[in-house]
Amino acid sequence: LAKNPEVNIQIDIQGSRLVPGSGNEEIRQTARRVIKFPTQIDVAPRLTYYEGSFKNSGSLPPRAGKETTYTVTFALSNSSSDVENAVVRAKLPSYVRFVESASALGGSLTFDESTREIVWNAGNLKNGLGSATFPKEASFRISFLPSLSQVGTEPVLVSNIVISGTDLFTELALESIKKELTSSLIADEKAQNGDGVVSK
Repeated sequence: LAKNPEVNIQIDIQGSRLVPGSGNEEIRQTARRVIKFPTQIDVAPRLTYYEGSFKNSGSLPPRAGKETTYTVTFALSNSSSDVENAVVRAKLPSYVRFVESASALGGSLTFDESTREIVWNAGNLKNGLGSATFPKEASFRISFLPSLSQVGTEPVLVSNIVISGTDLFTELALESIKKELTSSLIADEKAQNGDGVVSK
């Protein structure tokens, strides 16, 4: 995709009108407009056990009353225009504990215990990120303590995942909302089918 895509539109109108006592009068008008197309930013979240920046522990499938740790990774992409002040936000439920974060590629990743919110200030995103270049990533480790009421389910572990930023070309505020992460390990190639379902 081309950088800073835009379309230049020009409309020329020409005609004549009859002016009493003066004959015909030529009329010409030109209208110009530039339409700028905003970039598209995206965050691809994934949950893994065997892969990623951390060595995880605990049983798979997760067991009620026992902790299992996972690695969560956010990968950022950006299509056509540079973006500034990119921020990723997400929330952890009460049964998930934030353990630690790895080095984020740009910016900082923090967790607020009172609001249960994770904030990654990712900084600026170049156009072509994730296509022309590798995506920008940040990882953190969480611990899941399932209850008996969650046996047989794949509970939500990370929710309210949102990326926002400002398009430097169009000056528009951007936002993209992503689906929550459950204990399903579909992103981990080494995981077995059913490894995300809570057992007794």
